Amino acid sequence: MTLASRLASHGANPAAGAPELELEHAACPLGCQPGDEPILQGRDLKQGLPGLFTIVRCRCCSLLRTDPRPTPAAMLAYYPDDYSSYWTPPQDDSPERIPRWKRRLRALRRTEQYRLPPAAPGRLLDVGCGPGTFLCEMGATGWRGEGIELSEYAASKARELGFPVRTGAIETAAGPEQPVDLVTAFEVLEHLHAPVLALKKMASWTVQGGWLVASVPNAAAIGFHCFGALWYHLHLPNHLYHFTTHTMKRLLDLSGWELVRVFHHRVLEAECKSAGRWLAAKNRLPWLARELQGYDSRLGRNNLLMLPAASALALVGRTGGMTLWARKAG
Repeated sequence: MTLASRLASHGANPAAGAPELELEHAACPLGCQPGDEPILQGRDLKQGLPGLFTIVRCRCCSLLRTDPRPTPAAMLAYYPDDYSSYWTPPQDDSPERIPRWKRRLRALRRTEQYRLPPAAPGRLLDVGCGPGTFLCEMGATGWRGEGIELSEYAASKARELGFPVRTGAIETAAGPEQPVDLVTAFEVLEHLHAPVLALKKMASWTVQGGWLVASVPNAAAIGFHCFGALWYHLHLPNHLYHFTTHTMKRLLDLSGWELVRVFHHRVLEAECKSAGRWLAAKNRLPWLARELQGYDSRLGRNNLLMLPAASALALVGRTGGMTLWARKAG
């Protein structure tokens, strides 16, 4: 399916030879008075779909959001079946074939994003579960998991693994039959049209004192301030909200959660890829631009060499991602 037909099939109207998205304005979800400050404009740099999108800052609470934004129906065009979160990389390489440095790097990356609180295995709800990879990992440690997933394609992969998965947006999805002990939402909240409603629903599905673990990009990152519209984690228009620790705390407080701890990721993936984009846009050092934009597969041991710098930036809350622990408020 072509890009134009993907947009047209999800509520876009062709005009002047290019598809035009149906957009909507949305007020600050924290209930602030109207009055936003435009920050920057950017395009879809991951999939190359058309459209120019504006990020605004609420003058009351400082929450950044994409406004106007594609409607929920139009947004589906930006989540094709080959969207990166919907497929699982091949796992046929046995541990003995993987160099030690690469195993350590993979463990570091997963530990940074998927830090879990010290809770005994129980019932788990993974929001945005994709093809069920995380549910499998948690099942191996004794957790009884189920999921919610927007993509029917990805949800079907998780069901093939034996997990009950509801399809649809969390804002309209039905909850689990029994309250859960842990809700996980990795790289989810920034995609939602109604994050406060979603977080309130998650709280209502959780036992008293239960946990929420969520990872989101960090809009206070040095990469965002240095690269602006080229920042890798901006991901317009899929990312509708752009959080900092401060705005995430306000969001959780309003939704029935108490923020317990924040972990800033000690990796510089977003910064490397953003630098590659900047070099490509300036038509400078094309070989280095390609290497930086291919951070995952090409930088290799250099990722570990960057760990001291990443750790220093994480210490002051300036790396590109963060994982938050919160407990259901009393």
